[in-house]
Amino acid sequence: MLEELEQAGRLGITLYQIDDGWQNGTSANSVNPGGVWNGYYAANADFWEVNPLRFPNGLEPVAAFAKSKGVHLGLWFSPDSSHEFANWKKDSETLIGLHRRYGIAAFKMDGVKLTSKVSEENLTKLIQQVLTETGGNVFFNMDVTAETRSGYYGRIHYGSLFVENRFTGNFGKWPNYYPYRTLRNLWMLSEYMPASRLQMEFLNVARNQELYEGDPLAPAVCGMEYSFAVTMCANPLAWMELTGLNETEAKVLERIVPRYRQVQADLLAGYVLPIGEEPDGTAWTGFQSVKTEDKGYLLLIRENGSEETHRCQLRGLADCRLKLEGILGAAGQRSVQVDGEGRAAFTLPGAFCYALYRYQVEKSEE
Repeated sequence: MLEELEQAGRLGITLYQIDDGWQNGTSANSVNPGGVWNGYYAANADFWEVNPLRFPNGLEPVAAFAKSKGVHLGLWFSPDSSHEFANWKKDSETLIGLHRRYGIAAFKMDGVKLTSKVSEENLTKLIQQVLTETGGNVFFNMDVTAETRSGYYGRIHYGSLFVENRFTGNFGKWPNYYPYRTLRNLWMLSEYMPASRLQMEFLNVARNQELYEGDPLAPAVCGMEYSFAVTMCANPLAWMELTGLNETEAKVLERIVPRYRQVQADLLAGYVLPIGEEPDGTAWTGFQSVKTEDKGYLLLIRENGSEETHRCQLRGLADCRLKLEGILGAAGQRSVQVDGEGRAAFTLPGAFCYALYRYQVEKSEE
């Protein structure tokens, strides 16, 4: 864990979440036998204590090291769904205690099983109690990958949504990680959901390349920078063990993540909307973050097989000229003319290419 946090600090990662397994109890997700998905306290009274074998010195040295690297620490947690979340008060006390003792800044809420309106309300009480007792200094990352959960339909103001699990490994029907699929999901959701509330994953593209042999849309073909770039209009989630990155891929992230962080808050403060074509691996696509009527951001993305220049329909702009400030990627244009129907021509030099711009409407001279 210390090596992981060392790498996180180097790459500019802001929050590191320790996944299922940090705790003393065993979930049904574990490779170890006897795990459960609810009734945690009945199965083990010390279920949510720190695992003494994996962390013999507790989490104190891990938390201290994370702080020294400027990295916030998060933990995986599964609230007890049994009996309509009857243990919500005990769960809230557990989370409050973890925050106060170790400075845990975020909890990924997984294994949630809503079976009734009562269970939904009790889960909400749990979250509200934690936020009240911690002064709002805890962030919830709500897993919406399975089961019956509020997800997109409510309570997204308590944190972010963990949208999906994707893997490069050969597990079940996997590998199922492709950057274009992540991009497509974000592109479609952003029309209806605040993108700032969505976590979208990028993986270690150098892993398991043999499972994608001959695939023109494989992660390794797309590359590390492009795979990160398609998540920039949401909350990029480094869905990987950071120490598993080779030095080439690590240097890519070390270069682009700090630059992205300089504009991330401003970028996500706008209305992030999809532009271009629906991603399918061969499209010209992207996002527009509308800050005001005359300024914002553009993330332009050229997938595989599309033309070098594309006329893209923009949002809320027409009959004007935009001044473009390149931030990341192949952002070589300095300005672009927007026609009366809101279309503007952009150029990207190759497949799996992107450009992140800050734009401003140029004032016409009197």
